[in-house]
Amino acid sequence: MGLIIDLRNQHLVVKVVLAIFHGGNDMFREIVGFRQDELGDWVAELSCLHAQYVRHRPPFQIRPWVLDDDERNSRVGTLLSCSLCDRCQLPEGVVLDSVVGPWNRSTLPKGLLSAHKVPAGKWGVLKVKRGSVQFDIQVAPPMHLQLSEGDSQAIPPEILHNVNPGSDAELEIEFWTR
Repeated sequence: MGLIIDLRNQHLVVKVVLAIFHGGNDMFREIVGFRQDELGDWVAELSCLHAQYVRHRPPFQIRPWVLDDDERNSRVGTLLSCSLCDRCQLPEGVVLDSVVGPWNRSTLPKGLLSAHKVPAGKWGVLKVKRGSVQFDIQVAPPMHLQLSEGDSQAIPPEILHNVNPGSDAELEIEFWTR
């Protein structure tokens, strides 16, 4: 179940307080539109390229705004907690846009060693071809992963992260979009 927050008239502090209140690991994404599935259920399209059902089915899901066109459309631009981003899960329906690398420790662009983001509307996938790579992503709580040869890690858009390749590492990064 996702949490929707309307920050258009609020301070960003509200988002931070709510993230802490909910355990700190919710990744909030902007609703960019709505569509109906083949059964007529409403689906929110999110800025992260994920889609999430938004249903009104009392007593389990209380969202009467879903049933009213004006109320539903007024939610575009608000934030919805995306559990798929929390898990760094690549969205369905994305296609490979480009591949950069391969790089080793000495050829890796220096900017990738410090905190940086995948641009909006794209996902990254870090692929370790040889050796090992330390991957850190700045979510709450932070994730620190040691990736080995053959491992890959999806990277959500607009989330700070960095890589630290081992001395024997070779890696490449794929970019996926719609």
